[in-house]
Amino acid sequence: MSLNPWKPQRVSNMRERIVLKAPGEPLPPNEFGEVLFGPDIERPVNARAEPIKGDEVLAAGGIGAYHELTFHIRYRDDVRSHWTIEWRGQSFNIKAMRNVDERRRFLSIEAVGAA
Repeated sequence: MSLNPWKPQRVSNMRERIVLKAPGEPLPPNEFGEVLFGPDIERPVNARAEPIKGDEVLAAGGIGAYHELTFHIRYRDDVRSHWTIEWRGQSFNIKAMRNVDERRRFLSIEAVGAA
């Protein structure tokens, strides 16, 4: 974890390219009454990926693994917790977000993905 995540980041620190994915627009219900959504809206941004922890859990008779990361990006006010993040071919669910320096310069996004 960063000792000082609120301090300004050099451009070289944000060298990872991630894609913030928002669900698409809702479509009219189909013949079964299900509401479907259009294609995801993708927003690529530069970020710094910081591993937090990984673990294995025993659930439903099997072992599953997951890992948590924190992505540091330039501040955006349109990011929502129901979005996902694509990074290096893996999908991560957003768990929490925070405006680290309270000056709208950086946004830290905690995310969880299957290992």
